[in-house]
Amino acid sequence: MALFSIRLHSAGYNISLLFFAVHLMLLGYLVYRSALLPKIVGVLLVLAGLCYAINSLSAFLFPAFANAIFPAILVPCFLAELLFSLVLLIRGVRHNELHTHS
Repeated sequence: MALFSIRLHSAGYNISLLFFAVHLMLLGYLVYRSALLPKIVGVLLVLAGLCYAINSLSAFLFPAFANAIFPAILVPCFLAELLFSLVLLIRGVRHNELHTHS
């Protein structure tokens, strides 16, 4: 019973990461289209979303492949989310751009 609960938690977590992957891809697209943040951040966020989706889908469809790529597939995700956080914390959005488009 305990092993079933652990496997069920793992499956649920992978499903939630699929939703997070879609969120990151949409966020990356919006950041890329925006003039308020660097476009490279948007590209990296879309790439991170794709990596999360590949990781989650491979866990369901190809478990052996998922085990082989697991640590490496999340490196782009870490870098994209870290860069996005740092850009927002250090630089923020361009305030002068907000007033020129109004």
